Amino acid sequence: MLFLAFMLFLIKNIPLLSNRFFLIFGERKLMKLTLIILLLVIITCTLIYRFFIAKQDAPQTQAILLTFLGAPGSGKGTIAQQCVDKLGMQVLSTGNLCRQAIARGDELIKGLLKEGKLIPDEMISDMVKVWLKENAGQGKTIVLDGYPRTARQAELLTSLLKSNFPELTLHVISITISDDAIIQRISNRLMCENKTCQTVYSRTTLEDVTRCQKCGSALIQREDDQEVIVRQRLEVYAQNNQPLVDFYHNARMPFHNLDVENKSMNEVFDNFKALYHNLK
Repeated sequence: MLFLAFMLFLIKNIPLLSNRFFLIFGERKLMKLTLIILLLVIITCTLIYRFFIAKQDAPQTQAILLTFLGAPGSGKGTIAQQCVDKLGMQVLSTGNLCRQAIARGDELIKGLLKEGKLIPDEMISDMVKVWLKENAGQGKTIVLDGYPRTARQAELLTSLLKSNFPELTLHVISITISDDAIIQRISNRLMCENKTCQTVYSRTTLEDVTRCQKCGSALIQREDDQEVIVRQRLEVYAQNNQPLVDFYHNARMPFHNLDVENKSMNEVFDNFKALYHNLK
């Protein structure tokens, strides 16, 4: 800033200084000095434009946050994982944040989870804020895993983004699929009983529905994948999800539907990629 002030002083007083320098140095040296001053003026103007004017005029790069809405069995977890594996996105998992907090010795979160209580929304929001400060500057699209789950969490998130991360834009991807299709999908779902494997399969794609193709362990059906329980889960989801959808619409949040009905995983992901590239 001192250099800038000095250059402005030179520019303003060039006529007066020229007369005095002419008397002291003579015409030839005065011409050299004038050229040097002009060069410094050009350099100064260039620096001013580059670091002040151009920087202010440049458009802000908007980074993207994605949150997926979808009933149990809609495939939102599969799409989110493909975003990471195939598109190089980052994942913000609130479950991982809680586990990391416990590993650091956070007794409050440890105690709440041990008692089967929910972590307060404000506490989750604070952890999300810290994570975004550490990771949002990498320029990668961020996938929110299982967050927000409620309208209150969505409200806290939008407030957080507005006040602390205006360069981040939240996009909601709503996965649409009928209950009947979900029931058929989940009721056909089998999982490897090996705790270190737990690969998930569909009966419709297996020749041998008894053994895991990866480790050879037995395949089982989880109790909550039975049709009666699946229907109950879908009813609960519909009741809890509607207030969240209403919040997004009322807040005019970018909201996109992704139809996965009767589509293969490859077709679903291709459709998602087309939708995603239109967000940029």
